[in-house]
Amino acid sequence: MVTSPAPTSSEPPKCPRAWQPFTPRGVAAFAAASSGYLFFIQVLVALLGTACIVWFLWTGWFPVIREAIRHLPTEGVIENHVLKAPIDPAEPLGFSRLLGITADPEEQGTTGLTTDLLVQFKKNKVRFCSLPGCTDLPYASIAKSSYILFNRTELEPQWDAWEPILLTIAAVGSFFALLGSWNVLATIYLLPVWLFAWSQKKDLNLGASWRLAGAALMPGALLFSAAIVSYKLGVIDLVSLFTLSLIHIVVGWVYIVTSTMGLPKKELKIGPASPFATDLVPEKSAPSAEGAKAIESTEPPSVAPDSALEMMGNEPLRPTIETPTPHPIQKIPDENPS
Repeated sequence: MVTSPAPTSSEPPKCPRAWQPFTPRGVAAFAAASSGYLFFIQVLVALLGTACIVWFLWTGWFPVIREAIRHLPTEGVIENHVLKAPIDPAEPLGFSRLLGITADPEEQGTTGLTTDLLVQFKKNKVRFCSLPGCTDLPYASIAKSSYILFNRTELEPQWDAWEPILLTIAAVGSFFALLGSWNVLATIYLLPVWLFAWSQKKDLNLGASWRLAGAALMPGALLFSAAIVSYKLGVIDLVSLFTLSLIHIVVGWVYIVTSTMGLPKKELKIGPASPFATDLVPEKSAPSAEGAKAIESTEPPSVAPDSALEMMGNEPLRPTIETPTPHPIQKIPDENPS
């Protein structure tokens, strides 16, 4: 017995519904999603990244700054862009694994502290030292005023007042900086993504390319947020944090390539039929003479219809039963009359 093949669907494969940008298939789904939903996902990721940055500042750097202010002398000033304060350069003002703050008004030399970020207040400049090296900023370039208070009495209440304001500025700035950078990068990546999809014969227009590129940046952003938390907790060091900051850019391109490869192919669009085109359906040819005879021989003989059936409207005949007619009973005369 020959079985017919199962019918195959001619519909092209559809992209899954967009709801998460954590897998290549999930990122590919954002190509068909709306820009508003992509913006909603970006806002959630930006809020998470902002929370990590604010938490890092609140628990990592700000306590060291408060400690450094408490260790300042009661008298001190930066006058005419020169630091004048009775401070021992051998004693750090504030110190932790993440941040160290010292003051060296007499330029006596290095402190020998081992920290990821070292801030040194020199005689006429501030020096920032970290993994890439050291950078000097003169006091004249930081503040236009020629008289800046540099003592515990004046700076401690000012820092207590400005600390929540600085955290708010850091939160708002980080949030909008993340959203802005993602949209700028998605616009830069738009043309390369579209060209790559076109070379792979994928169904992707410019708008979908922009949405796919924007969604592909989310896994890298989550990776960098996790790296900040791990760095603050001491799971990774500054070198690893710097390495992950470069890797999170590469992660975006990896998701772009893998997500684009998972998109459906372009459909071949067939235009309207030409009036001059010949009919592709083969016409049935008339049977030959031998074939006609064979067909006739195989046909059952026709039976002439019964005339009675035609007259009765093709109703079947029913047999009739004749009933005998009753005869009158004759009276037989009596042979022996009395």
